[in-house]
Amino acid sequence: MPGGTVAGSEHEIKGVWLVTARSWVLSRRGPGALQAIAEHLPSESRHAILEPLPSEWYPEAVLQQALAGMRAELAGGSDAQFLRLMRECTELGVSKFFRVLLRLSTPRFVLAKVPSMWSHIRRGPGHVSVEASAAGTTLHYRQFPYFADANYRLLTQGSLEGLMHLSTRQRPRVHLAAHGDDWLDVHVD
Repeated sequence: MPGGTVAGSEHEIKGVWLVTARSWVLSRRGPGALQAIAEHLPSESRHAILEPLPSEWYPEAVLQQALAGMRAELAGGSDAQFLRLMRECTELGVSKFFRVLLRLSTPRFVLAKVPSMWSHIRRGPGHVSVEASAAGTTLHYRQFPYFADANYRLLTQGSLEGLMHLSTRQRPRVHLAAHGDDWLDVHVD
């Protein structure tokens, strides 16, 4: 179902992600671009990207539609451009206070906190586990049917790249190791 919405999904996303995406779009591309993205959502859901509330919970399908709109309108369908956009949105969304904490933490410590971060911005049966080894760290995302959509895989990769960049001030090697329709393994060197 790449690009399709997961019917009857019980997954939800915290509005803070949509607030950050809106802020990034307005600051980099302007109100016309935001309106173009909103056109990718059903009329009853457009408020979620035009005027999102940070503490509101939105159906995950709303984010899926917003990501499709961002990719089409801002990245021209390019994986590399969309990945960059996701990385920049992540970096924008991390407050100054947490930027300082990230810089004081090791990359392994930051990655070990990803399951906790996930549970603060998502609701539903999906979960993340972290496996550290001498070769790096692998994050195992499970029970999340949106990984059939390439935009979600790039969102996850870009988010991890953004977090690691804030922590190390370097561009880490983050790669998608394997995925299925409702799971994803991401390796960070």
